[in-house]
Amino acid sequence: DVPAAPRGAWVGFQMRLLAPDASNGKITVELPRLKYAGPTRTPIRPLTNYYLYRVHSVDKDGRDYPEVLVPVEFGRELPTAPRRIWLDVWVPAGATAGPYEGKLLVRQKGRTVATAPIELQVAEVTLPDGFHIIGSMNTYGSPARAMGVRDTDAKAFMAMERKYYRLAHAHRMTLAVLPYSQSGKIAWRGAPTPKIIRKGDAIGFDWTE
Repeated sequence: DVPAAPRGAWVGFQMRLLAPDASNGKITVELPRLKYAGPTRTPIRPLTNYYLYRVHSVDKDGRDYPEVLVPVEFGRELPTAPRRIWLDVWVPAGATAGPYEGKLLVRQKGRTVATAPIELQVAEVTLPDGFHIIGSMNTYGSPARAMGVRDTDAKAFMAMERKYYRLAHAHRMTLAVLPYSQSGKIAWRGAPTPKIIRKGDAIGFDWTE
């Protein structure tokens, strides 16, 4: 079945690629424009905003389970086979409703060795910019730390974290960075450090910070 997509939303495609030539598993992936395939008398703008990811899997009980999407540039060499890739296609609010199609090109040693058809149907409905259903994605600790950015550089740290907020918002989700761990450790800027005030046997706290 051809997936249907509302305007103002992302559409995801997951594919598994096998290297055609076992002696040289190095391949690249390219995607020309997704062109309008319906009847028309005037030129229709193609869909050109899309991103490619490598699906990183984890092994459990001898089986691979997709876990993380790692961004990959089109034309860049993919790791050794077998490979799973994820394609995100953006359907803008002003897109013409109807069918769109294109071909994902798998290239090896400078030649196209396989193609995969990409088809989608853009619906008449357009999703609003505002959220009406909140999907919350919890994470213990900032994604910035996982990306190797140190909190000693506050500007770079927050810039990296906000990239993940924007990525979540683009997919109509909300990122919830929890400032603590299950062990009770408080993350950077997760809580103020109160000043302890002692007056005789009484102990108070100054929460100015």
